[in-house]
Amino acid sequence: MIQFLVQNLWHACKLTPILPAPLGEGLLLVPCSRERVNATLDLYKNLHDGLTLGFLRRIVLRLVGNRLCLLVMEEKTEAILGMALILLQHERHQGEDSA
Repeated sequence: MIQFLVQNLWHACKLTPILPAPLGEGLLLVPCSRERVNATLDLYKNLHDGLTLGFLRRIVLRLVGNRLCLLVMEEKTEAILGMALILLQHERHQGEDSA
């Protein structure tokens, strides 16, 4: 657990923060800033049948979401329509298929 957290925080700090970019048709690609974390967690819950993002992943999102999480946002209303959270996998369990 600690390895997952340290690994993601360490490597995320080496990445350049995501810069906002227009996608066309009134949509923007934006980083998940700290101000957008709660709305992002709500979207995640809606997209995953009520399941919440795990505790360690929420910590990573709150601390380095501006480097690891992309949001698709409506430009006028600033509604978050989609997300991509990029995390590093923690060490696989022994005996688990590596494919």
